Amino acid sequence: MYRRGLLPAALLLFLLVSLASRPVLADLKADVATGKALLAEGDALADKGQATEAVIRYKRAFEQLLPGMRKLPFKHEVKRDVTAREDMSAMLIKEIDAEMTPAEFRANEMGMKALGLLPREFNLKETMVKVYSEEIAAFYDTKTKTMHLIREPEEKLKKPPTFLERLLGKKGGFDKDENKTVIAHELTHALADQNFDLDVLQGAVKQDDDRDLALSALIEGEATLAMLGAQMEDWGGKATADLPSASLDRVFSLMMPLMPLAGGASLREAPVILSETMIFPYLRGLVFCAKLANDGGWQALNDAYRRPPLRPSRSSIPRSTTQSPPRRRPST
Repeated sequence: MYRRGLLPAALLLFLLVSLASRPVLADLKADVATGKALLAEGDALADKGQATEAVIRYKRAFEQLLPGMRKLPFKHEVKRDVTAREDMSAMLIKEIDAEMTPAEFRANEMGMKALGLLPREFNLKETMVKVYSEEIAAFYDTKTKTMHLIREPEEKLKKPPTFLERLLGKKGGFDKDENKTVIAHELTHALADQNFDLDVLQGAVKQDDDRDLALSALIEGEATLAMLGAQMEDWGGKATADLPSASLDRVFSLMMPLMPLAGGASLREAPVILSETMIFPYLRGLVFCAKLANDGGWQALNDAYRRPPLRPSRSSIPRSTTQSPPRRRPST
């Protein structure tokens, strides 16, 4: 279930800024020296309070750096845009309605209630819109081939981080590391889309919940693994591909129950079926992609896109939690 790659606040608390127009990318081939220089330029601009220009440099940097890590080329420049946080609810309602007819959505909702997964009077659509409106930090739209960042309301930008946010490393104001991490994640989706056509892959599994969730885990797991590589500055990709999947599995198995606590109020209060479905593709998908990379390098992930997984691990997520957010991803 995925059209836009989204990064949930439960994984990374992210402060996004609006973007100005940028020059056309001259060279889409991997160029580590140029990419590192652009990152340094972005950091310098951020230190001067020029957040918009900093984000532009970070995007240009990862368009140079990610191909070397992933061993895949960007075929063309990735378009960028910004979406206001306050516009998310209307966008999500539109996406849900485009994805499922009212009858289909009602059938899903009634099925979960019949299984005892939702309270009888629970409003599923309203809760989904609240949760995703709050948690989406960025998304890549496979329809328009555009990376969207979220512009926060001014009053939210001025609020100091909470105690829990500080524990998770969130800083006040513009956070350089947060911005670079999210941009790396979303551009990895763009890179996969240009090479494997995510829209076609998603359309092929639209009517199969298991295959849909498994594909989502591949897409989000790959982007989360590449995001870790960017944090490690592993521009050749070998150290990232060697991250032991068994160790990641142990760590995230312990973290999974705690992840909703790192999100907003709507996620903390949401039924388990929603919070686990939101988080699953990132954490369990990361372990899956790390295992593929351990066994066959980044090429194994390319092979997985060419022959997508058929179902998520039954030991990782119960059958009932395969309900997905809208395909054109409102990306958590």
